[in-house]
Amino acid sequence: MIKANKTEEQKVDLLKKNVSHKIRDLVLTLSHKLSDANYNGWSEQMDVFAHNLQNHNHQAKLNNTSNYCPSNNNNITPAPTPAGDPMDLDAA
Repeated sequence: MIKANKTEEQKVDLLKKNVSHKIRDLVLTLSHKLSDANYNGWSEQMDVFAHNLQNHNHQAKLNNTSNYCPSNNNNITPAPTPAGDPMDLDAA
């Protein structure tokens, strides 16, 4: 950006346009107004958003895998069917 001779406002505008949709939506939640001439402030804020989203996605992935139950577990044997089961139509 320095080599392109962009103004602070132009750099902020480009930064806002080139972030993900999730981060762009988070910009709407800012409790304080950052100046459009404060590229360093905007850049730091986008880094915080990106870091928080990465942590959130990681935690969500951990939560999904902690509830994982393998469907083909060879260590589990089925319980034997008791003799004279009412559903056993071939019982003597």
